[in-house]
Amino acid sequence: MADRSAALRFGTPDAAPANSSAAPDELRRDLRLIAEMIEPGVRVLDIGCGDGALLAYLAREKAVDARGIELSQSGVNACVRHGLSVIQGDADRDLDAFPAGAFDVVVLSQTLQATRRPRHVVEALVRIGKQAIVSFPNFGFWRIRLSLLWRGRMPVSELLSNSWYDTPNIHLCTIRDFVGLCDEIGTKIERSVTLDRHGRPFSLDPRGGLANLLAAADFLARAVAEINRLEPQPDITVLTGDLVAVGETPEYDHLRRILAPLPMPLFVIPGNHDAREPLRAAFGGDGYLPPDGFIQYVIEDYPLRLVALDTHIPGENGGVLCAARLAWLDEALAMAPDRPTLLMMHHPPFLTGVEHMDKSTLDNAAAFAEVVARHPQIERILCGHLHRVIDRRFAGTIAGTAPSTAHQFALNLAPGAPLRFKFEPAGYQLHLWQGGALVTHTAVIGDWPGPFSLRPTG
Repeated sequence: MADRSAALRFGTPDAAPANSSAAPDELRRDLRLIAEMIEPGVRVLDIGCGDGALLAYLAREKAVDARGIELSQSGVNACVRHGLSVIQGDADRDLDAFPAGAFDVVVLSQTLQATRRPRHVVEALVRIGKQAIVSFPNFGFWRIRLSLLWRGRMPVSELLSNSWYDTPNIHLCTIRDFVGLCDEIGTKIERSVTLDRHGRPFSLDPRGGLANLLAAADFLARAVAEINRLEPQPDITVLTGDLVAVGETPEYDHLRRILAPLPMPLFVIPGNHDAREPLRAAFGGDGYLPPDGFIQYVIEDYPLRLVALDTHIPGENGGVLCAARLAWLDEALAMAPDRPTLLMMHHPPFLTGVEHMDKSTLDNAAAFAEVVARHPQIERILCGHLHRVIDRRFAGTIAGTAPSTAHQFALNLAPGAPLRFKFEPAGYQLHLWQGGALVTHTAVIGDWPGPFSLRPTG
């Protein structure tokens, strides 16, 4: 079965249940995403097809040869009313009757967790279809974990509303569980997409722990809302890299939607998780990015001059400022020696004492320091990458990293300590230029008690 492949869609436990009553012209977001993965004119089998919404959409919009299997009589009746070719059947028992390679694509949407023999079902999918698309609720999602930890009870959501004693979901799994199953049966995962709890897609490596835990879009949306509540509003917002997880175009499209509520100008640079050309395509219309080459630029429109640097090395965790990038920086700084300036880069140019992260810092920090030291107008160097607030004197100025808007890396200075992350408060930094001096505030995001008066009342 090693020659078989599965295009995999991951969802959170707040995704819609399998047998949606939505009409075919009101396709759920997750089903619309599955539909986008399917080429026109192919043969499709939808297992657990519910009321046939996906099949009807595919038949109408993509002219596919659409067939379905549905356990419930009501679902079969709904499909027949829509003129669909659907039989009543049980995924646990009836898939063995289908010959190998009978369909181009086999879909199992929000049904895997309700089967009695999930491994057998997945093996049948990749035998029957040249490709398989599987979606399921991720029970490793951080909200589920916290619910178990704090409440000590099986979680119930708006859309998965059954209590533990009457739920149809009898084989709960996490993303990493499913990846492990695919490895065991020799099935290759070609693509994975995660939906946040609002049904919005983004990408994460399905083999990484973060895919299980995080719907990172939720955290970023919360940060955007927090910034929008600030009074007065910042003049600009900057993002110092790692804008997305793996650098794919759909991720940047989703990122733009999350950032859209910000009313002020937004400036970005790439980090090690980014990819230059998809990033450039997503933000190039804003007018400040160079049309090709390194993503380095200067913003002259504010009392503080902003100089953005590109430390990205494709496929690497660490960063570098090569001779060409350093020469560009030296020239850009020399053009305005009297203007106070902020530098903006992803990889910090200093060691932190966190051994694991120090293995993926800026490769040629000494050469960078020589350039910085020649230009005393640099007020501060803004960095990302480290998921913690860390500051250091550097080449006559201050370099510092901002906190993550999601998780923070655990502070552990012991030699050889493994890299771990914690759900310490997410945050951001607010840089205030006032009276010819730069003041930096680090703020945390969340609903905290207060504010309270320092003076007793009454």
